[in-house]
Amino acid sequence: MPSPPFAVRTLSGGQAAPVVAVLMGGPSREHDISLKTGAAIAAALRESGWPVHELVFREAALPAIPADTQVVFPALHGQFGEDGEVQALLAAASLPYVGSGPAASARMIDKQATKDWLAARDIPVPRGCIITDRDAPMPTDLALPLIVKPNREGSTDGLNLVRLESQWRGALDDALTFGGQALVEEFLAGVEATVGLVDGHALPVVEIRPPGSIYTRDAKYVYKDGKTEYFCPPERLSAETQATMREQAEAAFRALDARDLLRVDFRLDAAGLPRVLEVNNLPGFTGTSLLPKAAAAAGITFAALCHHLLLSALARG
Repeated sequence: MPSPPFAVRTLSGGQAAPVVAVLMGGPSREHDISLKTGAAIAAALRESGWPVHELVFREAALPAIPADTQVVFPALHGQFGEDGEVQALLAAASLPYVGSGPAASARMIDKQATKDWLAARDIPVPRGCIITDRDAPMPTDLALPLIVKPNREGSTDGLNLVRLESQWRGALDDALTFGGQALVEEFLAGVEATVGLVDGHALPVVEIRPPGSIYTRDAKYVYKDGKTEYFCPPERLSAETQATMREQAEAAFRALDARDLLRVDFRLDAAGLPRVLEVNNLPGFTGTSLLPKAAAAAGITFAALCHHLLLSALARG
């Protein structure tokens, strides 16, 4: 078993495990995925002796938190979970919680704002622009093929690859269905990969090999067009490229003022150089999700990862 890249927090001898509230569900389109994340976290904690409250809700409001709760794990995705809203409410309630603060979360859910922030700090990203008008023509400064996706949505909802001009209108309409902002980018045809981070430390790189040209929602969850393969260590990325990805991911973590955990998604450009596609400040968190998969490759079990994140949140007070 490899050694973890950082000191994993554990309970000291005789210390009682704090009471945890796991928030799951929420109002976003990723409600059902959040339920899986929350159930996995709660099960891992209970098996290790942590008292857990599982709080399932649908409204864009903080559910009633039991009075004995000492720390919160927001197992939420998308709207209200990753956009700073629940973080602001937890902070106002003086409840320690896992994850980034309200301002950092609000920036990171906005894909273009994140890219602009990173590019200003010399972290490479794809070229792109925001479109809000359904009648807008294709950008003249971006050549086909293009990626069109919602600017503030997760789980690759509304993601399309436009190879022909005739596909433009349908892809734009699809993306604008999710929040009214479409992000249009140059398509990078190289290998896709992701880097998970814990406390700013990069975990091993995971190569993502979807059945088609892009990593769609179907390739993540449905498998109508075939299953995605994941490789950790990667098969098609050199050691040098992996090191560059890990360095850029750590730089992104610092630049974005992330906290506790982050996942940074990459794709190689035509020159074989990695560029940051987007970040995810509350990524999927089951035992087989990408960040826990990378943690396992680094010698950190799923239960130990959950413990560490909660103890980090408690250490902040």
